[in-house]
Amino acid sequence: MNWLQWSEETFKTAQSGDKPVLLSIHAVWCYWCHVMDDTTYSDVDIAEYINENFIPIRVDNDHQPDINTRYNVGGWPSTVFLTPHGGSIAGITYLPPDQLLPMLGEIQRAYKDQKTEIYDHCNNQIRQRQSEVSKVEYTTPIDLEMVDNIARKTAGTYDPIFGGFGDSPKFPSAPILKFVSHLYRTTQEPFYKIMLEKTLDNMITEGIMDRHGRGFFRYSASRDWNNVQHEKMLEDNIGLIQVYTEAYSLLGKDSYLNTAISTMDYILEELYDPSALGIRGSQGAHSDYFGLSKDHRINENPPPPDPYCYIHSSALAASMLLESGWKLSRPDAISTGVAVLNNIDTMAKNNSLFHAFSSQGPNLTSSNRLLLDWAHLLNALADASIYAPKSDEYLERAVEVAHQMIEMFYDEQKGAFFDRVRDTDSIGFVRIREKHLPENLIATQGLVKLYNANGNKEYYDMAHRTLSAFVETNGNYGEHAASYGLSIDTLLNEPVEITIEGHYENQTAIELLHEISRIPQSNIKLKLISTDKSTAAKAHVCIGTTCIPPVNNPEDLSRAISNAVIKPDDPFTNLMEEITNV
Repeated sequence: MNWLQWSEETFKTAQSGDKPVLLSIHAVWCYWCHVMDDTTYSDVDIAEYINENFIPIRVDNDHQPDINTRYNVGGWPSTVFLTPHGGSIAGITYLPPDQLLPMLGEIQRAYKDQKTEIYDHCNNQIRQRQSEVSKVEYTTPIDLEMVDNIARKTAGTYDPIFGGFGDSPKFPSAPILKFVSHLYRTTQEPFYKIMLEKTLDNMITEGIMDRHGRGFFRYSASRDWNNVQHEKMLEDNIGLIQVYTEAYSLLGKDSYLNTAISTMDYILEELYDPSALGIRGSQGAHSDYFGLSKDHRINENPPPPDPYCYIHSSALAASMLLESGWKLSRPDAISTGVAVLNNIDTMAKNNSLFHAFSSQGPNLTSSNRLLLDWAHLLNALADASIYAPKSDEYLERAVEVAHQMIEMFYDEQKGAFFDRVRDTDSIGFVRIREKHLPENLIATQGLVKLYNANGNKEYYDMAHRTLSAFVETNGNYGEHAASYGLSIDTLLNEPVEITIEGHYENQTAIELLHEISRIPQSNIKLKLISTDKSTAAKAHVCIGTTCIPPVNNPEDLSRAISNAVIKPDDPFTNLMEEITNV
């Protein structure tokens, strides 16, 4: 196969030769992508036919996610046939040789005989995509009733037999688990505890977790978690570390703490690339290896990780390592998180924030100037202003990055953020700047962190407008609707400001941090002041304009907040106490 890159030059070649394009979207971790390469595209007759009659383009899903979101047809590999101008003619996922060859002939004949109709169809697709973008507009304000509606829909997908959400295939769905954990913490409703505990317990004991190694696999083809697709994704494992750490704080089960630690060790020891100062994106599917017993694995080489790191997931990992480094008392995690974040930020300062990078530097063929990357960088910097040394410098830099992100991506007229910068040279559907909920949620979280840090109301208002732009369409985003509900609940509730003075190796400071994860307030504004290890840790609490004397143990912290907060369903409690006292 004579694979070419997605580029203006490649499409000009297609236009000058009047040949349709065969676009193959693959991923290094995708098992069926490798199968299709080894069987279908290795077939001599198929390769010759494609090279002669089509312009073959290969796009790596992880290197060019903006192309993937516009052309993926429901999975990997995606096999998509395009006009020479980038319009979509037809598409399918995996195809064996005996099915692809006749399809190639059909596409070629259709392009030759029905070219006018095909281009009309492609133009309609463009208009439809533009219409979808126009629907993402700040019109209906968000409210807390939406959180309850999303919570009910989430509960309706819960599997009471095996835990998890949905039927099959079943994914770990860290965004949903974070929302359920949040709901249990803020409501103390036993049903949320049951959902959380059953899911997390079954994920540990069944096949979705690598019981002979470490980390979690991407999904199970069966609802009982045991018919597993053996690929490990960095983003999934980051989210699950956060979920299990939070669940340990809430429920106190040592198995959750051990799972969080072992999964973090997997990332630090198997995916961290010290020569690139980044975290590799995945470890590929290899059913034979992962199906071996623990004893047999010793004699076999594990599948290699992705040779590349990615800006968004490395920034996400940096945030997790900084927070978990404090909660799990892991200075190695904190130092690694700082190193990764500083490297990414240096690339941003040098205007070389390409989506993929390695020890050789940025991959200049990967996508550039994506909201996904800038939003995650903003969040990591904001988190570093809490958990890392030199916090003021990170906060100052976070403000700079936020302004760059707003300038490049924010829609001043209708609200919300576009997924990429404006580029008149873009091809096909990539020319349309789209607004996707997942990236907008990351941007919103970063803005809220900045608002909590410096009180700039513009950040709050922009976050509010962004979330409001997705009132009508958030239900189209599956598990990300849960993150939407969590973001609304955080934004619309007054923050409880908690400052902890302590050290990440001071046991009292760690216990105070875990206690914060049990406090039933939706919006917690945390600040850490690092002290010597031997200095007694203490916590300061402010709610609105009321500040409470410092406390030095978890029980007093919980009691102080409980006494200070007026519960929404009982607004006259404190008033009646005052009358009684009088």
